[in-house]
Amino acid sequence: MSNTEMATMWINTMAALATVVASWAALRALIIQTSPDIIMFIRPDKASPSFARLIIRNIGEAPAYNVTFRISQNLFPTSSIEYEKASIVFDKGYAILPPKQEREILLGQFKELEQLWGSTVEEVEVSFSKKYGARRISTRCPVEIGSFQSTITISCETQLQRNQLAAFREIRQLGKRLKGIEAAVSSLADCD
Repeated sequence: MSNTEMATMWINTMAALATVVASWAALRALIIQTSPDIIMFIRPDKASPSFARLIIRNIGEAPAYNVTFRISQNLFPTSSIEYEKASIVFDKGYAILPPKQEREILLGQFKELEQLWGSTVEEVEVSFSKKYGARRISTRCPVEIGSFQSTITISCETQLQRNQLAAFREIRQLGKRLKGIEAAVSSLADCD
């Protein structure tokens, strides 16, 4: 076999390998872009932070259909209205959960829930389908309430807030500059 034939065979092999890798990457990207992905977590209620809400969010790039899950009644306060309302969702589920969207269920007050949940992690089985009426997919979502024993506040400063702060600093600096000018003028007046 000549050097030219070996080089041609090596180039053809590399081209075939590159085609296989590119095809696999394109298929993987297509699967990711057409797949829902469900997570669950607990966060304080926006209106009343002493209450907890269960959040179910689709972090995927496609809608999730026929979303169903159930949380044990033991994790709700005894004979709570919250469980009665949540059981309607548990029985029917959600017909659709669009991508990057979430639904909320009120669980109750943190101080009551802390005694029921403790520091355990509850695994909630969630099932959904990629298309309406299609085969169902099941996943397990870990949910815990223990991390709310300490609270972290994260704030995002908007551009408007940054501009307001910069304007405030400029006004303070302007006052100092005016006092400096006043002192210079008065020292010149004293020299005359």
